[in-house]
Parts: sequence; C-alpha cells; structure tokens
Amino acid sequence: MSKRRMLGVVATAVLLGGCSTAEPKSNSMTTKETLVIAVISDTPDSTEQMVLGELYERALVEAGQDSTIEIMGVEEDESALHRMSDSYLDLTIGCTGDVLKAIYPDRAAELVNEIAEDPEADLHQVTYEAMIGALPTYLDAPDPSPAEGCGGPERNDGLPQNIVPIYQKSSVSRDALEALHGLGRSLSTESIQEIVQEARKRGSVAGAVEDYYSGSGVFEGGGDQRQGTQDA
Repeated sequence: MSKRRMLGVVATAVLLGGCSTAEPKSNSMTTKETLVIAVISDTPDSTEQMVLGELYERALVEAGQDSTIEIMGVEEDESALHRMSDSYLDLTIGCTGDVLKAIYPDRAAELVNEIAEDPEADLHQVTYEAMIGALPTYLDAPDPSPAEGCGGPERNDGLPQNIVPIYQKSSVSRDALEALHGLGRSLSTESIQEIVQEARKRGSVAGAVEDYYSGSGVFEGGGDQRQGTQDA
C-alpha cells in the first residue's frame, strides 16, 4: 500500500541518468518493509520529480516491494544525498550530471572540458562512471536510463543528464534493483516529457502515470509500457 507523507526536513534539488550492466553489490534482501523514495517538491523540475517518484514507486510495488514517497522541500545547505545518510531515506531520483556536480564538482568540471575537446566521446558512460565512483560507500545506483531529465545537458554545462535512482545498498533487494533497472531502460526523454505535460494539464501526477502504464489517453502501447520492468 503506497502512501504520501510531507517532510519538515529540507533538501537541495541537486538530483534528477551511459551504460554498464548493474549488479547489486550485496545479495541481502531488503531489511525494511517499506522503501522511502525522496522527491523534491519545490524546484523548477518538481512535476518531473513527482512523475519519476510515482513511476519508480509503481515499479517497486509491482515487483512486490512496498514503497512510499517522502515530499521534501529545498534549502541551500542540505542535499537529498546527504539526508540519505540518516538512513530513513532509501532512494532518490537524480540525473548523472547533476549528481556528479553536487558530490564531485572538480571531476564535473573536468568532464565539461572533455566535452569541448572530444565531442564524440561517450560522455554518458564517463559521467555515469564518475558519478558511481564519487558516491558514498553506503549508496549505489543501477544503470542510468537512456532518458534525460533535469532540464537536459543545456542546463548543466553540457554534462549528460541521464535519469538514475540512487539507493541505500542495505535497503534494496535484488528483485527491487531489477525493477529499478527495468523501468529505467524502458523510459525515454520524450515519454517523460509527455507524462509531465499530461500531469500539468490534468493537475494529477498519479493520473498521468496511471494512463502511461495502462496506455490510455495520449499514451500508446497499453501493457507494453511496463515491458522494461517485466523483462529486467
């Protein structure tokens, strides 16, 4: 059963992902009955964040993992990744360029220079690998989605902005990780933009996400929308 809770805690909207095969670094099953997904509520990308939160929550629930969304505010001296060290947050959804810039700004600056020097380099993969290497040891991420968010590379000095969930290693089971990976690879930049537009038009994120999964309204494909999670 999913639910929503407003947090009094504040967080910076630095998040919102290349491509290697992700494997969980621990085979342990989740130690929590309900995974907590952090969503930033008051940023220019707040609707996108809510849509992604709903999509990933839905994928986890369909994989048998109960999940809930924590709606968080913004403040300059905190970040969602930092709040995850408190252990009650299990997952947040970011973009590779933004996450790297937040936790390893020097490497992010180097990549910006690499873009200028070698525009044909696989910057999606390099950015993802740099982000993974910079994460605290208690956090990890699956393969990023081919879809980009967070305003795209144009808003972050040209760095790729592939959507990627960041999770607590101790909280996410292998089945849950497969669900995260499957959903990510099934998404496209265009599909996310369509869901965001529909959510704003209808005034309902949950309704737009439900339409996406069912293939109704402006979305096509019916159950095919979930093919990536089923085949993960």
